[in-house]
Amino acid sequence: SSAKLEVVLAYTSPLNDELTQLLQADIATPNGVSIFPFIIKDLLGRTQHMAQTAWIKAWPKDSIGKSKPGARTWMFDTDSMLWNFGGS
Repeated sequence: SSAKLEVVLAYTSPLNDELTQLLQADIATPNGVSIFPFIIKDLLGRTQHMAQTAWIKAWPKDSIGKSKPGARTWMFDTDSMLWNFGGS
């Protein structure tokens, strides 16, 4: 089934730069080009969720000076998400 995902990154995370480049390329290209696999993995256990196809939905929400100081919230959509809730 499809999924809507929210990822909160520190304002200083270098991943913000990479996601910005992906979204800029997507916006600049007719029909978009920034489709990519998406994996969420528990590094201390066996939980892993993945989608073959995901894309950034919009520019991140900035929360500098708000309830989560120094955080950016990126929103992603997927067409098909596989869920695996494992133990630790």
